[in-house]
Amino acid sequence: MTNSTEKRANPPVAWSSRRGRSVGSSRGSSPSIRNPSEREKEHATIQDIIRLSKERHYTTGKKVPLFFEHLACFQVRAAAVQFPQRFKLGLSMEDGKDYMDLLEHCIHNCTQENCPALETIRLQITAQATAFLELKACAEERVNEAKVLQTILADIPQIKVIDMRETFKTVELLQGRILDYMMECGRQMADNVDVTEEMEAEITTTFKSIFPQESCLFWMDLPSAEKERQVVDIAAVIQGVRIYNKHLSKGGKTLSLPFDLYKHEKKMLTEKVLQLLQILSERTHVSASAITLHIHSLGIQHVLIQRLRDELNYHLQAFAILEDFQSFLDERFAFVTDLMDQFSRKLNVLCDIISDRPCVATELVFPQFKALGNLHKSMLEELRLLRAHQRACSPFLSLAAEPQFDCTPTGFANLWKKTGWTINYHTDWKNSPLGLAKLKVLIMYTTFLQKDLYNVTWDENEALIKAGSSDEGEGRVLTSCEIDAAFESEREIHLGGYCPVTLAKYRGLLLHGDPDVGLVEFEEKLFAFSTEEDLREFARSPSLFLRTVENVVHKMPQLVHLLRLQQCPKLLSLAISEIIDPSSEPFSCEFSTQTAIHIGQPHRWTDEAFYERALELQNKLTDSTQTETSYFKRTSSTQVWLPKEKWTQTRFNKGTKMTRHVRHLHGLVGPPTVQFKMLRTKYDV
Repeated sequence: MTNSTEKRANPPVAWSSRRGRSVGSSRGSSPSIRNPSEREKEHATIQDIIRLSKERHYTTGKKVPLFFEHLACFQVRAAAVQFPQRFKLGLSMEDGKDYMDLLEHCIHNCTQENCPALETIRLQITAQATAFLELKACAEERVNEAKVLQTILADIPQIKVIDMRETFKTVELLQGRILDYMMECGRQMADNVDVTEEMEAEITTTFKSIFPQESCLFWMDLPSAEKERQVVDIAAVIQGVRIYNKHLSKGGKTLSLPFDLYKHEKKMLTEKVLQLLQILSERTHVSASAITLHIHSLGIQHVLIQRLRDELNYHLQAFAILEDFQSFLDERFAFVTDLMDQFSRKLNVLCDIISDRPCVATELVFPQFKALGNLHKSMLEELRLLRAHQRACSPFLSLAAEPQFDCTPTGFANLWKKTGWTINYHTDWKNSPLGLAKLKVLIMYTTFLQKDLYNVTWDENEALIKAGSSDEGEGRVLTSCEIDAAFESEREIHLGGYCPVTLAKYRGLLLHGDPDVGLVEFEEKLFAFSTEEDLREFARSPSLFLRTVENVVHKMPQLVHLLRLQQCPKLLSLAISEIIDPSSEPFSCEFSTQTAIHIGQPHRWTDEAFYERALELQNKLTDSTQTETSYFKRTSSTQVWLPKEKWTQTRFNKGTKMTRHVRHLHGLVGPPTVQFKMLRTKYDV
């Protein structure tokens, strides 16, 4: 039943929680969970499931599994999808027997042991939940760091000379506060380690060479927004100077370049992922080979085939998530490599500009130093992101490497010892009568899979498939040129690239389609198949097979993410990203006016996004006095004049002296060909 090809579709994505496509018929409505009252009822149901599960199954020192609350939520929503007439969303204690039946159903499914189908769901939840929590913590850390810097930055423009007798004291206070900002930037750039004396001395020396004390008095007259912008630029320049000194081995001993660390840590993580991918590939091959060996003699309804099928799905899901994670690592490493190339080019430009010159114009080197500091900051953020993903994937890697169930044939061998039989896998595992007899006897001793757990009955599928052709149109078989064009445009193959005919006929058995066999287009979606016979059969009645697939997925919710169906309207409630973060989707309209908002661009409402937006709008508030270039547009950078300064009592941030008229004589010195000119200049101070 295995089929390998270089052109097979990419595996389904579980690491990225927003990807997915719909499948089958889109008629009907998705169970809505946006109603606040339904959310409260669902939360109460989940708490009852957790409480009863602890009382019944986790009282003897047994720990509650990780993310059990999310698993319970998934089971509640899966029950509403499987039995929409019986278990509707929003059931509560007032519903009596239906509510108690829902609790028993979910508790039974949540506490199954040695069940690959349940462990597949747990694997999906673990991968997305750990990634979400780690990235959220990383974002919160960045927001907190930005708040600390903004607090210091907000104090700097407020420092002004009130009494001329205390000018030097005010200048020292201003320099000290700016230095506090630089030290905080240095601490954050050093991955939040304490500032050492050597680092402090290095930053102080660099700062005083860039921002001498004599320029502070003139700098105080700048507008507040300009002061903040220049302080941020000076911090980047100082970081660039430290990097340049480290490159020349003249300083920067306390500064570590993140690229080398990123390259080393990425290499170690990639080796671990590739090693586990090899193990999963071997397990997938073993399960698929065993199914191929016995499915025609035992049938898909046999408990052994069902067990092997569920184990195969578990390994396929783990392989898909890991493969997507590896692609993510490669993509980010390519981005970091590009940053490093820019970093190297900036260093070379600085070396060419400065060379052995004792004095260089600031206009030539400051932009390069600033760019160098910003590139270093970007690489440091990528290093933090890599470490967050490394922490996030650790629980998932443990589950993928050591499944929480007995893998066949090891599991069957252990049960076989209870019967007193002896089994030789080299002979009895084959299609011999003795081997089949032993397997049939072994059925009585298995508790691997309950009859009604995550299964669709054969009669339902058989009735749908035998119903005949559908009147809803045929699929179009693509030509070889169209297939090549589809791959060039990177069109996605539906159902994660798995064959829909095999999935429908064999009750959730997954087999990768081979694009070399051909592709069929139906309702603007592409489908791949394992054999030409399956292709022709699907092309005659595509909607028939898609309804069958929909029926299978409703009864086997562990396949939703594996087939990338979490965005299907009827299965939207089973999207794990919605379970982990219910507030991740923005509202589509404003409640008071019922008008559309956020048109034309996606939004992610996180604390970090809100804080960045607040900083952006801080100096763009509407005022009674508009400038002539504002046109009452809020996003204009020149919308309003700045509020008047208390120390000058003027609306503009300027001095109160009279305008000075100065005459400059040009051409007094030089050859006779130079023409003498008088230049008049006006200084409005």
